[in-house]
Amino acid sequence: MGGRKTVEVLLEPSATTRPVTAAPASVVWEDPLALLADKPAGLLVHGDGTGAETLSDHVQAHLAAEGSCAVAQAVQRLDVETTGLVLFSKTEQFQPAFDALVAGNSMRKRYLVEVMELPWERPASSSPSGATATMPAACASRLQASTRSRA
Repeated sequence: MGGRKTVEVLLEPSATTRPVTAAPASVVWEDPLALLADKPAGLLVHGDGTGAETLSDHVQAHLAAEGSCAVAQAVQRLDVETTGLVLFSKTEQFQPAFDALVAGNSMRKRYLVEVMELPWERPASSSPSGATATMPAACASRLQASTRSRA
């Protein structure tokens, strides 16, 4: 009863665990429970089974570089060709609260769209067919009703 015993435990990585080889993510905000990472266009938020690099990989690299053992999970996602901020939960205990906010439509999202040229404002000379594009009145009224700008 009084002797020393050594126990050896071999841990196998889970199917979802990947080695951290990606560059750290561009994190724009972080606290002990969550972080916001900037997702560039062309990068998946999380794995799709192809082994392609993901924003989640970059977030894990960021956490590893900080010495954190946290396993971050995306709270929501953006399409692969969309750029923007993605919220990640950093704790298993808090993830259900984020999931409940998303499921209950209690989390507000705001999208910013940058338009370089409106097709109905293009001069006829720049149109390949020479036609002038015009916006239907019904569309114009919806656009005016839903567009706000900040000075």
